[in-house]
Amino acid sequence: MADEEAAGLIRQLCDDGNMEMAVRLLDMLPEREAAKIISGLGDRPLAAQIAQTMSQLKQTPDE
Repeated sequence: MADEEAAGLIRQLCDDGNMEMAVRLLDMLPEREAAKIISGLGDRPLAAQIAQTMSQLKQTPDE
């Protein structure tokens, strides 16, 4: 899947209220690939929100 396509999918998940799912998907990717997709969003506030959510999830122990 192209980075632009993946960015659209991530944006749609976030717009639909599924930020955690979007973050978990990004977290499964190599860091560089996830960064390309986040950059491809073209939305700095959304990218910042995703980064913050990623950070919070990494600090939360798995259930």
